[in-house]
Amino acid sequence: HVTLGQPVTVKLDVRGLTNDEITNVAVIDLLPGGFEILRDTARKGADTAHCDYVDLREDRALFYASISPSVTTITYQIKPTNRGEFVVPPSYAESMYERGINGRGIASKITVIDAK
Repeated sequence: HVTLGQPVTVKLDVRGLTNDEITNVAVIDLLPGGFEILRDTARKGADTAHCDYVDLREDRALFYASISPSVTTITYQIKPTNRGEFVVPPSYAESMYERGINGRGIASKITVIDAK
């Protein structure tokens, strides 16, 4: 449960399953309905320094990077703008030039309640 208007930290852990670095990977994180990105927390900076490019849209955040065998964490914040229960779509990553390289997270649910 999260409170309406209270920022929520999103952490994406990404790693490659081979011993080699995978270049030109797009990591796509779709937002749950009723949430918006706090843009200043997702711009290219400390928590996204390893990303080559960050593209923020109304319904998703896209991070372009090279992925190594060690875990890379991408962190940013979102804010709930509506009350209710929402599905958190699975994040996914895919190579922009090699169709067979991709990965997917798992979906979940999040409930937004009023502040007491």
